[in-house]
Amino acid sequence: MKVGTKLKIQIEGSKAKLESELIGIEDNQCLLIKMPPIYTVINASKFVYKGKTIFVRYQTKGSVFGFQTHIIAFNSNAEKTISIAYPNEIENYDLRENRRIDCYLPVNVIIEDHVAHGGIINISEEGCMIVIDPAEPESIKDLLKINDNLNISFQLPGVGEDLYVTAIQKNLVMSMEDIRIGIQYVDMDLKVQAKLHNFIAKAVV
Repeated sequence: MKVGTKLKIQIEGSKAKLESELIGIEDNQCLLIKMPPIYTVINASKFVYKGKTIFVRYQTKGSVFGFQTHIIAFNSNAEKTISIAYPNEIENYDLRENRRIDCYLPVNVIIEDHVAHGGIINISEEGCMIVIDPAEPESIKDLLKINDNLNISFQLPGVGEDLYVTAIQKNLVMSMEDIRIGIQYVDMDLKVQAKLHNFIAKAVV
């Protein structure tokens, strides 16, 4: 990572993904970045303060990297900069299509006011395959349509909280045995991305 690198940051507690730029480095102590357009974040002052956790992503030489850190200080005068702690660890977040992990993770599929229960039978950093019992109400089946959005909630082993993702339905197969939905993520919180990345990385070791 070098000065001038374009960054995407997300402040804990906000879903907004903001653009920034690395403008200074002090080895093993802090990074100086441009203040992102926090006016796009409702009640920005509640999110940007000393000690607040932020998630940073950037791309270099065709690979995507990311890390979690916290705000040391921010300057809201003409310079408009934020100092963040130098990361202890930087992870490679490259999306590898072949990293599709066979699994069974209970999942809720949410469309409008309807919820169907099923399982994720394989998962990657780009999407997953969901199986739903055909005994689920017809009301949810009628809402399953290619290229329509849906929301899912699921848990990963060792993660106590529900993880929420918005996705698009890429393929759909209904049979007497089950209903299979192939989905591609379209909106995933960076914190959820990090947890999913760690799960897949450990599963392929």
